[in-house]
Amino acid sequence: MKSGGLVAVPNRGGDGAPILDEAEGESFAMLQPFVGIVLGDSDAQESGTLYITTRRLVWLSDRDIGKGYAVDFLSLSMHAISRDLEAYPSPCVYCQVCFQGLCLLGVE
Repeated sequence: MKSGGLVAVPNRGGDGAPILDEAEGESFAMLQPFVGIVLGDSDAQESGTLYITTRRLVWLSDRDIGKGYAVDFLSLSMHAISRDLEAYPSPCVYCQVCFQGLCLLGVE
């Protein structure tokens, strides 16, 4: 794996999907359109597409082709689906991303 933590993904393949590291065996595992992303305490960003590969979790904006984020992982766990509008203003998925012994709990 190249790096840990969240990184910007400004480039895409000709089909609009993330560029895979095929030399390292990376391949697509799942694609989910119409997904917003929340970073820190900010508001949700515009809709995008969430890609789960065999190595990374990647979100790419549907509007801005230069905007995207990725995080490498060793393991990815979806913890819960929340529809509690007091906890967050829209339904969301809590997930945990682990990389090199560090686990981050996130919400989208």
